Amino acid sequence: MRQNLLLFVTLAFASGALAQTEHPKPEIPFVMPTPEGWRTETIPFPIGFAPELPYKGLEELRFSPGMFKPGSEDFWTYAFVFWLEGEVSLTAERLNSALKTYLEGLSRVVEEKNEKFNPKAATVTARLKEAKATQDGQKHFEGKVEAYEPFKTHKRQTLNVRVNVFQCPAQGRTVAFFQVSPQPTKHKVWETLKQLRDGFRCSKEGS
Repeated sequence: MRQNLLLFVTLAFASGALAQTEHPKPEIPFVMPTPEGWRTETIPFPIGFAPELPYKGLEELRFSPGMFKPGSEDFWTYAFVFWLEGEVSLTAERLNSALKTYLEGLSRVVEEKNEKFNPKAATVTARLKEAKATQDGQKHFEGKVEAYEPFKTHKRQTLNVRVNVFQCPAQGRTVAFFQVSPQPTKHKVWETLKQLRDGFRCSKEGS
């Protein structure tokens, strides 16, 4: 029974079943690349496992081939975008709070039927800081997140996280582009994550 539950929830996170299933999959108005072998998912807000997040819009995800494979060099390596309605002010404090809500909510849902699960073990500590301003009109944040891995290892893990925040004025949207991996930021998986970030476009017309 436990194995069946784990399989269901793992597939749910990767296939969108944790989102509110009564919503049809929304059309994606922007461009986000999908590397070969990576999986995709679209989840509308409110997110089923983190309904406390106070945003409107959608989340678009890209999962590495080894996302759910412990021992793989790209285990828990993925990227996701918050495509948010309006002009949303996202500071380091707000991003840290959002990651805490998001990852703790995910762990609670995945481990819901696990009687041995201690919610305190899933407490998330996010320590993102804003990086030096650049000329590209984006805000850059990076840091480490201490979190819990609920799918396979059921252990604590340290994630390196980078976030780019910028506006898509013509679309009336705020974008937060998250890159996540337990690998150090000089590892080659970050090259792929960077390609994902650099390939993002606010619209399918290329703007």
